[in-house]
Amino acid sequence: MVAFARQLAAERVFADGVDFNAADGLTLVEAEVVALFFNPDLRVARLRAKVPTIGAASAGRWSDPYFQLDVERILESVAHPWVASGTLNFTIPLSGRLGVERDRALAEADVEIRRAYEREANLRAGLRRAWMDWSAVSRRAELTEEYLGDLATLQTRAESLRDAGEPRVRADDRHAGAAASGIDEAEDRRRRPAA
Repeated sequence: MVAFARQLAAERVFADGVDFNAADGLTLVEAEVVALFFNPDLRVARLRAKVPTIGAASAGRWSDPYFQLDVERILESVAHPWVASGTLNFTIPLSGRLGVERDRALAEADVEIRRAYEREANLRAGLRRAWMDWSAVSRRAELTEEYLGDLATLQTRAESLRDAGEPRVRADDRHAGAAASGIDEAEDRRRRPAA
């Protein structure tokens, strides 16, 4: 996978390059490399995009030069029963058609490469959306746990005031009950596997 990440960096798929190290957890860019690496359709599309490029290298070359050799034996009694002849056939390009073929092949190669990159970009965009959603939910859960921790502190203070004989306030009891309920819900969410 590291070699694949280096290949993507060499092809400038990622603007900042990729320093791939999965041992320290995945960054967004490393997750994109993993998504591209383990998506067989995109890897096949990337390979197929190279086919017209290879064909463009041979486009415009003479497609018909050939050498023909004919050997015959005459069955009748003649002085020289064996006859051999050879021909060389080729087309002399005068019309500029070969240059046009090369340009067309290069244009087809460019289209295929752009299609493969478009599919990769769509995958990366979807991954980025999911990553941002996951990051937002994770941060919201952290903030909720901090808030619930603050409420638990308030509940502890309220209970200590109540035990000390301070006057009882109904609003604090409601918040304390909500805090206890929220702590239980946060614990339940933490124990549940992520969907």
